[in-house]
Amino acid sequence: MTEAKPIRAILLRFLLYGIKIFLFLSFRSSSPFSSVCTHCQIAFASPSMFAAHSALHSRGDPMRCAACGEEAADAEAFYEHIVRY
Repeated sequence: MTEAKPIRAILLRFLLYGIKIFLFLSFRSSSPFSSVCTHCQIAFASPSMFAAHSALHSRGDPMRCAACGEEAADAEAFYEHIVRY
């Protein structure tokens, strides 16, 4: 069971890295955005990237990271936590 945590952490870091790359490319492109996070006001051109981002918000407290449990004061701090994680 101890091997599952490092694998989960690696997969989460890979997902977050993909989100960073996607956001960088999306804001540079002229593609229309299809989804906007109601908590962070980040626009996503891909529904799958929006779903991946939404999974990082806790259900009860959207400014609490679902991956590690850290709570952010606001949307900007939450975004910085995701980028730093």
